[in-house]
Amino acid sequence: MELLKLLEGIRGDIFTTVNLIFTKFGEEIIIFAILCLVYWCINKKLGYQIAFAYLISGFVINAVKVIVKVPRPFLRDTSLKPVDKALKHATGYSFPSGHTQAATSVYGSLSIHLGRYNIILGILLFLPILCVAFSRMYLGVHTPYDVGVSFAISMLITILVAYFFNNYWLDNSHYRIILILFTLLGFALMLIGACEMVYGGVSVENALDCFKIGSCIIGFIFGWYIEVTKVRFNEKAIGIWGQIGKYVCGMIGLFIFYVGVKKLLLLFLAENNYFVNIVPYFLATFWVTGIYPIIIKKVFTSPYHTH
Repeated sequence: MELLKLLEGIRGDIFTTVNLIFTKFGEEIIIFAILCLVYWCINKKLGYQIAFAYLISGFVINAVKVIVKVPRPFLRDTSLKPVDKALKHATGYSFPSGHTQAATSVYGSLSIHLGRYNIILGILLFLPILCVAFSRMYLGVHTPYDVGVSFAISMLITILVAYFFNNYWLDNSHYRIILILFTLLGFALMLIGACEMVYGGVSVENALDCFKIGSCIIGFIFGWYIEVTKVRFNEKAIGIWGQIGKYVCGMIGLFIFYVGVKKLLLLFLAENNYFVNIVPYFLATFWVTGIYPIIIKKVFTSPYHTH
């Protein structure tokens, strides 16, 4: 708490604006934008590596959140004042940090992959992780313990996923097992959230992230299974403009599933309704890994590129 109060004492308009920008690099909109760019346009295998690291670490971090139930630092010490603009994305419990988890899994995966070719670039990709972690403390919504433990857990998972992707080759005999395992994992996280609401006194608002990440895992793994067994799209399009067009069209589709479907559901249901938080996340990840790759294969893949 003393560090957070020290950071509160040095806040200024410019520095606060910079840290509000830094913290966005751990939020869903940036994470999805990077993941889709890598997966659809650059390196499909690396895209899967990032996604698995992000979702597995997300499972662990969100399960710990609702089980341990550590309140935000400004709720434990009312003399600490967080930055108001940071409160919108400071929902749920404090420990461990979800923003740090997201940043570590995504930029950590990129660092491990690109660091094999350029060590300087690999080191530089750790800067977004440090910036996100620092911003969460500067904004007064996480403690050093929150971001430190989240980084340690997420980095360990990211390293293990990278090791698996670089040393093992999956074939059809493994795909169904992985589908079943991750489907159960997604439902398990939602079950943890539900049980903590019923027996652990967790509010709906604090449990929603379990339902969001759980539905993301299920949507992702079903899309993944369809892609690796049936679609097998080529991430190379016809020239740079083809790649740009492919990415833009895909992001428009993602926006429709992620934002449009949620707004449609909100016409009939309350914002904290389970379906409002499950359906859009399931459809968004299923679009990214399962539906849009079919469109890519039919529309954007060059006949001169082969696997």
